[in-house]
Amino acid sequence: MLNNYTAENGRGQGVTSIITKSGTNTLHGSANFRLRNEDFDANTFNNNFYGIPRQPFKSDAYGAGVGGAIKKDKLFFFASYEDSNTRSASSGR
Repeated sequence: MLNNYTAENGRGQGVTSIITKSGTNTLHGSANFRLRNEDFDANTFNNNFYGIPRQPFKSDAYGAGVGGAIKKDKLFFFASYEDSNTRSASSGR
């Protein structure tokens, strides 16, 4: 079974990301969101030639992270969450 990862990740079935962060005594957080859908994409040359409209495609990825001190200068926490959704239609060609 193959996947869509780049060559640097090989043909493995998953990719693991490890991020280290130093602790801080104040509460910090971040959030991210990436959106891609057919409204932002151009149609292919062949589909334009044959009058075939763009196929529905929606993809979004989002996440958030928060970190801070549990015990000042001694014990810290960091938690994060990431998710993604992809919805598309097959053209049958």
